[in-house]
Amino acid sequence: MSSPAPPLPALVAARFAAETVAAGTPGWWPAAELSHGRLAAAVAAERAARGAPSDAVAGSLLVLGYSRLLGWPVLGGAVQEGRWPDPALTGVSVRAERDRVIGVGFPDAAPRGGDVGRALAALLDEHLDPLVAAVHALTRAPLRVLWSNVAAALAGALLALSWTLPERAGMAAPTRSLLDAEPRLRGLVTVAVSAQGGEDWMRVVRRGCCLAFRCAPPHGHWCGTCPVLDEAERERRFQEAAARYRVLEAWA
Repeated sequence: MSSPAPPLPALVAARFAAETVAAGTPGWWPAAELSHGRLAAAVAAERAARGAPSDAVAGSLLVLGYSRLLGWPVLGGAVQEGRWPDPALTGVSVRAERDRVIGVGFPDAAPRGGDVGRALAALLDEHLDPLVAAVHALTRAPLRVLWSNVAAALAGALLALSWTLPERAGMAAPTRSLLDAEPRLRGLVTVAVSAQGGEDWMRVVRRGCCLAFRCAPPHGHWCGTCPVLDEAERERRFQEAAARYRVLEAWA
């Protein structure tokens, strides 16, 4: 999984871009403060922005969004280059707008090296594990919900990378093995393969709901991979997503 991948369409590549932020940069604060001191304000801001009915729902969505912001650049670097920005909680910076987390910045330091397994372990052990614990303690969002969000966010990064390959499902089996080897993520998503346009594509289905449906319109919705949807609807949404990706590739 550390072999180079083809270039991503620009709109997708932006989600993998790692922003470098030096310590003390105005407008940014240490990520460690999210778990110690700023978390209540961040949850309240997420609740207000989403129209969430409880801190538990807001905390769930905060973890989902944050895991994407942090995890995609790290896993993308590991897969494409074998080098990835340091995700240690003590070095990462956070940018917020009215207390709502909107960006993650990585330290201006030499990247770490290693395969995607090492990158995943660093993400969990050195950053997301303490964040999940803090959100659970503050909001009482179920741990299974929070870890399902982490699993879905990180599997989603690997899915996006897989879709760039000549064999669109090329990373399905390695991703499945990677998640199965990590007790905190095991069994929280299903990594599958579905046909679209005459090709097999990697597909990810959640096994736990993120609770977004409980938010007020227009934020309340069922995600395309949600286990609450029946398989026919999930398949329909997958087909639409893969078709949209083909369009992005054509524009690249």
